[in-house]
Amino acid sequence: MINFSEKYDRKKFKNFLKDFLPEDLSDSDHELQIDDNDDYLKKATILASVKSIDDIVILEVERSKAEKTRLNITKRLFKLLDIHGYSKALVVTFSKNESHYRFSLITSDLIWEGTRVNKKFSNPKRLSFLLGDGAKLHTPINKLNTKVSNYDDLFSRFNIEIVNDEFFDNYKKLFLNLKDKIENDKIFNKFLKDKNITSDFFSKRLLGQIVFCYFLQKKRWLGVSKDNKFGTGDPNYLRNIFEIFHKKKENFFNKFLEFFFYEGLNNLNENNFVKSINIKVPYVGGGLFEYFEGYDWKNENLNIPNSFFSNIKKDGILDIFDLYNFTVDEYEDYDIELAVDPEMLGRVFENLLPENIRKSGGSYYTPRVVVNYMCENSLLQFLYKKFKKNLQFEKISNFIKDRSFNLNQEKNFKLNADKIDEALRNLRVCDPSIGSGAFAVGFTNLVSRLRFSLKNYVSRKYKNNLYFFKRDFIQNSIYGVDIDSSAVEIAKLRLWLTLIVEKENYEDTEPLPNLDFQLIQGNSLIDEVDGFNFQHLDLKDKDYQFELLPNDIWEKFSKTKKKFIDLKRKYLNIKSFNNKKALKEEIESLLIQIVELAFSLGGKWKNEKIANYKIFNKINSDKNFFLWKLYFIEIFQDHSGFDIIIGNPPYIGESGNRVKFQEVRNSSSLRKFYKGKIDYYYFFFHLALNLLKDDGILNFITTSYFTTSTAGNKLRKDLKSRGSFLELIDFNELKIFKSAQGQHNMISTLIKNNENHKCKVLVSTEKGNSNQDQLKEILYNNEKENYYRYIDSNQIFEGENDYIRLSESSDSNSELQNFILKKISSNYKSLNNYFSVNQGVISGCDRLTKDQKNKFNINNNLELNDGIFVFDLKNNRDLDVIKTFNNSEKKYLKDFYKNSDIQKYITNIEPNKKLLYLSWDVNIEMLPNIKSHLKKFEKILKGRLETYNENYPWYSLNRPRNINIFLKEKIVVPYRSKLNTFGYNEQEWFCRSDCYLITKKSNNISLKALLGMLNSKLYYFWLFFRGKRKGNTLELFSTPLSEMPIKILDNEILIKIETLVDQIINNNFSSNLELKSEIDKIINKAYGLNDKEIDFVENFYIKKEIN
Repeated sequence: MINFSEKYDRKKFKNFLKDFLPEDLSDSDHELQIDDNDDYLKKATILASVKSIDDIVILEVERSKAEKTRLNITKRLFKLLDIHGYSKALVVTFSKNESHYRFSLITSDLIWEGTRVNKKFSNPKRLSFLLGDGAKLHTPINKLNTKVSNYDDLFSRFNIEIVNDEFFDNYKKLFLNLKDKIENDKIFNKFLKDKNITSDFFSKRLLGQIVFCYFLQKKRWLGVSKDNKFGTGDPNYLRNIFEIFHKKKENFFNKFLEFFFYEGLNNLNENNFVKSINIKVPYVGGGLFEYFEGYDWKNENLNIPNSFFSNIKKDGILDIFDLYNFTVDEYEDYDIELAVDPEMLGRVFENLLPENIRKSGGSYYTPRVVVNYMCENSLLQFLYKKFKKNLQFEKISNFIKDRSFNLNQEKNFKLNADKIDEALRNLRVCDPSIGSGAFAVGFTNLVSRLRFSLKNYVSRKYKNNLYFFKRDFIQNSIYGVDIDSSAVEIAKLRLWLTLIVEKENYEDTEPLPNLDFQLIQGNSLIDEVDGFNFQHLDLKDKDYQFELLPNDIWEKFSKTKKKFIDLKRKYLNIKSFNNKKALKEEIESLLIQIVELAFSLGGKWKNEKIANYKIFNKINSDKNFFLWKLYFIEIFQDHSGFDIIIGNPPYIGESGNRVKFQEVRNSSSLRKFYKGKIDYYYFFFHLALNLLKDDGILNFITTSYFTTSTAGNKLRKDLKSRGSFLELIDFNELKIFKSAQGQHNMISTLIKNNENHKCKVLVSTEKGNSNQDQLKEILYNNEKENYYRYIDSNQIFEGENDYIRLSESSDSNSELQNFILKKISSNYKSLNNYFSVNQGVISGCDRLTKDQKNKFNINNNLELNDGIFVFDLKNNRDLDVIKTFNNSEKKYLKDFYKNSDIQKYITNIEPNKKLLYLSWDVNIEMLPNIKSHLKKFEKILKGRLETYNENYPWYSLNRPRNINIFLKEKIVVPYRSKLNTFGYNEQEWFCRSDCYLITKKSNNISLKALLGMLNSKLYYFWLFFRGKRKGNTLELFSTPLSEMPIKILDNEILIKIETLVDQIINNNFSSNLELKSEIDKIINKAYGLNDKEIDFVENFYIKKEIN
C-alpha cells in the first residue's frame, strides 16, 4: 500500500494504481501537448487508461504555479482535457517544489448533436484528495484502499457527501457527549444556571470556537513565536500544545484554552504577543471568543477533563478533528476538495439545532446550489427593477450568474457602473429565520464578487481585494433573526469564516465586525410586548397622531433614536474588548430610553409603565419576541424597509405545536392571518411583506402546500393583494431535503407591488433524492425534462379561493388541457349540491405509543401498541380486553378499516380491527368494563383535552362523526392516492380520518353512477389539474371533493354507468379493464370530448399510472 503522507513519486503511484483500479488497467507514458502560453501547467503525461471504467485516462500533471492558485489550475485542467477529448480522467497534480499533491477525479458531460459528439465540456467538475506531507489521511486511506469495480464505485470514492456525513456523525457525538458531561457535573451545572446559559449553548459555542481555530491553524496563524510572522505557524499546533499540557498533567481547558481564547483571540495585544502563554495569537474580535458575562475565568475552574479533548479511545475533540483536512476555501461547484470547509460547518451546525437533532439528521439544510440560485435570482430581480430602463434582463442575469461576463464589452454596464455599485452598497438583506447563515454567506459572496468586478469602472476608489467588499457587505447589509440563540452564534461564525478565507496574511486583515446588533436572537413572528408593538418608531416627522405631544418630548425621541443608530454603526468596528463592552452597555441603555419615550407616544400607554423595562435591555438575551422597528430602527427610519427578504422558514404543522401558533395568534400584527391547520411558515410570508420596502423582493423555499390548501386561503389573498409573483419553481416529486422524503418543495419569488409581471413557472418532472448537479441543471439550464413557461402574474391565482395551480403541460398542450377542463366544468353543479362529504373518525388515541408512555409515565402493566380505542384482532392482548366487555358493551365495537382497504370500485369488508365507538353523549357509567379499560389511559385521554383546549368527555372519541354515515350506502376514498381511487360498500364500515365518505343527500344521481364518474380517467384529469396534490399524489380531502363538478346526465346514460359499475362490484374485480374502459367511453362522449381530447386524457392517465 502506498504511503500517502510522502511526496509524490511516479513509480510508487503507478503501483498504487494497479491495486486501486480494475485488471484491464493499461500502462502508458505518453506525453500530452500543453499550450505554450499556459503558465500554470508545465507537463502532462498519460500514466494509464481503463476501458472498463468508461475509457477513463489517468494523467500526471506537473504544475508550474503554487497550489494556492488551485482554481486557476482547475480551469487549465478542464481546458487540457477538453482539447484532447477526454470526458473523464483521474489526475494527479504536483510540483517538485512542494511536498504535497492532489489526486482528483475530473468529469464532464459530452453533448450529442445528431450523430456527432460535441467535445466541449459541459458541467465539468474536479473532486480532489489532498495527499503528501501534512495532509490528514483518514478519508483518503478509507476510500482509496480497495479496488474499484466500476465508474459508479469510483465516483462514490470521491463524493464529498462521504466527508459531510461522517464528519457530522462524529461532530454530533462530540456535542452530545460534551453536553451530557456538563449536565452531570454539579459545579458546571451551577455555573451555567447562575449565568443563565444552557448546556446546549455552551457545548456548541466551545466546539465552534475550537473548529474555528482549526481553520486558523490551517492558515498557519497559530503557534507563531514572538519574532516570526503569521503564516509561519504550526499546522498541528492545537494537538502539539495539548500534548505539552497533558504530559504536565495540567488541565488543557483551564490552563491553556481560556488564556488562548480570552487573552489572545479576544484581546488586542501589542505585537499580538500573549505573555501568559508565550506565543503570538491573532486578534479575531467579533465576539466569538468573549467570556461569559460575570465569569471570573482566571479564578473559576470549569471542569472539562483532558480526556474530552483526547483519549485512548481516540474519540475526543482533537482526536476527531485531527482526522480531517480543513480547507479555508468554500468550494466552487466545479472544484471540490474532500475536506471540511466553512460551508460544511453550516450544515453541521444547522443539524445540531434542537428540532433537527430530534429528527436525527439534516432535513432542512438548504443545498448550496439552491442557496446560490435564490441569492442570485433575488438580486437579479432587485437590480432589474432599478435598471430596467437602461439594462436588459438577460444582461443583468449574465452579470450576476456568469463568471466570465466581460464588463469591457458592455458599454451600458460601464456607463451605469457607479449606480450599480451604489445600489449594491446600499442593499439591505434580511433572513428572518437565519439558521446557520447559509443565505447570509451566499449573499456576502455574491455581492462582494460583483462589486469587486466593478471596481475598475467606478469613480470611488476601493481597495483591490475581495476581503474589503466582503467586510463592507457583512457589516452594513446583512441582518438576521432566529429563535435559537445558538443559530445566531453559528451564523456569525459562518460570516467570520468567509472573511478569514480571503486573506493569506493576517497583517492585511482587520478584526471581525461586531454583529451583535445585526444578527439577533428573538421570535421573528411576535413583534410586540404586552400588546405594544412600536410601529411608530420609524416616523421621522411629527404627524397628526402626536399633535398634542409636547415638542420637547418629540425632539428627545428623535435625538435618542439618532444617537442609537449612530452608536450601532460605531460598534461594528470597535476593536478593544473593554471599549466594545462599554459601548454595548451604552447602546443597550439607549434601548431603554427609546422604549420609555415610545410608551409616552403610544396612546393608551401614555400614563402606564410596562412591568419590566429590562426585558428590552440585553439585545441577545433569550426572548420570545422581536421588535423589528426598535432593534433594526435604521432600516425602517432611513431605508423604508428591507430590499430583499430571503430564507428557508421553519415548516411546522399546528398539530402538536399549539403553543407556538397560539403565541402568534395573540400578537396584533399577524393574528388576522391565522386560520386552522396552517403551517408556521405561512406567517413568515406575511411578515416579509410587512418588512419589505415597496418593490422589495421576497424569496423563500418552503413546501408547496400553500398553493392549494384550504388553510392557505388567507395567505394566497395576502400575496395577491400586496405582491406579484416573479418566479415559481415547483420541485414536485424531487426531494430537496434528504431526510424529508414526504415533502414537496417550492421556491417562490415575488415583488412587493401590484404591477403585472411575467412570472416564470417551472415544474420539475424529476423524482427521487436530488443532487447538486441535478439541481444545477434544473435551476440554471432548464433541462428538457423540466418544463418552464411564463405566465402573467395577474393570471396566477384561480377562482374565489385564489388557488395557485401549476401545470406541467407545454404551451401547445396547455390550450388543449384548459379546453378539456372547461368542458368538464360547464353546465355543472358542485358535488356538495347532491352529496355529503365527511371525514372518518378521529379518536385522538388509537393505541399506546412510546411518546405517550414516556410523557405520562405509564407503567401499570401496559405495553406499547395496546389498544385504547382501536383493537387489533390479531393481537392477543387486545382480544383479552374485548373479552372483558359484556354483550351490551360489545355493541360499541365497530368494524374498523384503513385507507389501504379501498380499491377502485370496491372495498375490503373483512376487518382485522375494531373501533370502540363512544360518542360525546354516551353514558360511561352504564359501561363499567369499558370505563375500567379506559381508566388505565385516563392521563393520556385527558391530555388530549389540554393539548387542544377542548372540553368533550375524556372517555369519548375526539371526533366521532355522525354514526349514520358509516352504516349506510356510501362511497369511500383515501385522503391521498396516486390515482382516483373511489370504493363502494353498503354495510357497516367505520374508518379513521385518513378516509372520506360520500353519502347521498338528494336523488338526482345514484351513488353507483357517481362512483363510475369519479373513477373515470376524465375525473382523474380534473382532480390532477383542478384538485389538490402533494407532488403527483392526489389529495382527496373534503375540498376538493365537495367542489368537483358534477354534470347531471340523461337518465339513460346514468343507468348504463350504474349497470357497468354493478358488474365490476359484483365480480369483485376492481381491475376489470373492459368494463372500466366502457365507462370511460360513455363519460367522454357525455362531456363532448373529441378524439384528440380523448387521446390526450388517456395518454396522460397512462403516463401517471406507470410513474
